Amino acid sequence: MPLAYHEREKKLKCHYCGFQRDLPRLCPVCASAAIRHFGSGTQRVADETKKLFPEARVLRLDSDVAAKRGSYDSVYQEMLSGRADVLVGTQMIVKGLDFPNVTLAAVIAADTTLHLPDWRAGERTFQLLTQLVGRAGRRESRGRAVIQTYSPQSPAVSSAALQDYAGFYEKEILLRELAFYPPFCSLLRLLFSAQSAQQAAEAAKAVAGYLEMFLQEKGVLCGPAPAPVQKIKDLHRFQILLKGDLPALRKAVRQAWQKAGEEKLPGKGVRLQIDVEPLSFM
Repeated sequence: MPLAYHEREKKLKCHYCGFQRDLPRLCPVCASAAIRHFGSGTQRVADETKKLFPEARVLRLDSDVAAKRGSYDSVYQEMLSGRADVLVGTQMIVKGLDFPNVTLAAVIAADTTLHLPDWRAGERTFQLLTQLVGRAGRRESRGRAVIQTYSPQSPAVSSAALQDYAGFYEKEILLRELAFYPPFCSLLRLLFSAQSAQQAAEAAKAVAGYLEMFLQEKGVLCGPAPAPVQKIKDLHRFQILLKGDLPALRKAVRQAWQKAGEEKLPGKGVRLQIDVEPLSFM
């Protein structure tokens, strides 16, 4: 499972099961010291592109630009008419745009979506990269696509580069089966939030104990663990993920919550949100 980096604690944590480890100083695969966490925004990419190609007209399209009235249509028309040479943007430029004269499409850090705490990370990465490759060469001119990645061995990346839909499905469905994820089970997520991190964690731990008692072998319990976004609007968040047959999961949750209420747990100030078949764990 993907591990998310926490700057304050200098650790990598799995938000599915709570496993954590120290930030590695060397690459666990090749032992290289050239390893670090990073991020790059569209503004920086656009600036670097202008330095490399000073004669080209470079446009940028992301949520900040699109928020300005008329900006999206303006950028689209500039590219459509051929008055602009390069368009730098986020995922929004991958879907739906049809520019007949585009002959090169490229993605930087294709691993960004691949390592998100999302059980559909491989599927979503494959979709995005496949759509990106399809942006180039949509008319008479032949197109080319460049994918920059640190995970070329990933089925999502390699299959997208080859436009191999069947090959990706075969690998992805096997991983889903081995990890017991949909379509081989149903998912149910319990999200606990409170103004105190300790209170949210204790509530999640208490309910998890009751869930183990009522669920037994009818499902799989993962967690409790910090939610991928640990804090929103002064509320600390912990989660439990359940896998199995949905009626059995629902029954176990009802029984566990009733038992917790009888024990006067999890206490005042704790909110519980239940997501059935969640599409995101964020």
